[in-house]
Amino acid sequence: MDIHHKHGPIGNWSEFLKEYGIVVLGVLTALGGEQAVEAIHHRSEVRETRQALNEELGRDLASLADTTSRSDCISARLGELERWQRSLEGGRPLKLVHRIVVPGSVSLRSSVWRVSAGDAVSRMPLRQRVTYSMVYDGVDLSDKQRETMFNSWLDLSAYQNARHLSEAQQIDFTRDLRAIRELNDVMGSNYERMRAEARKVGAVPLDDSIFAATRV
Repeated sequence: MDIHHKHGPIGNWSEFLKEYGIVVLGVLTALGGEQAVEAIHHRSEVRETRQALNEELGRDLASLADTTSRSDCISARLGELERWQRSLEGGRPLKLVHRIVVPGSVSLRSSVWRVSAGDAVSRMPLRQRVTYSMVYDGVDLSDKQRETMFNSWLDLSAYQNARHLSEAQQIDFTRDLRAIRELNDVMGSNYERMRAEARKVGAVPLDDSIFAATRV
């Protein structure tokens, strides 16, 4: 056997295996180093993604906290509107204490989740991925509920100066009042479930005072 290398020919199998082992070890070391660098990059990417997700959820949770904090006021307002509706039916309309206005609200966001729902999220532990998915399902549901409530308030505001309601208008008015009341009751419990789940991945509501300008 006469295998050459930079120091001359390899004279036997022992030397050959030694040289071969050195080459293999070098290749494995290079591959291992590359994988280590890639793993560090992936961990950094996951960490940054989680931070962005938690910031987005923190804003959403703060928005929902602000909305649910007004639940008692909304309930009282609905009671006033129900009494006003009955007074219109009786032909002796009461005077509303306040105009019928659409309560301010801030739309919820899920753009970070949509953008990052790829490699970075796939590298998270399964339990984290499931938790984030559940919380964002809650975000989507809450945003639809918020939009429905907004539209119902908008419909009610059209009757601001009414002195009489037709039968069809009475039905519509009652429908909108019921929709708002039901959503007002469920959004609080939805928020509490979302907050409990979000806490598992480190997402907490931001200071909801940032939404003070939306309050009516």
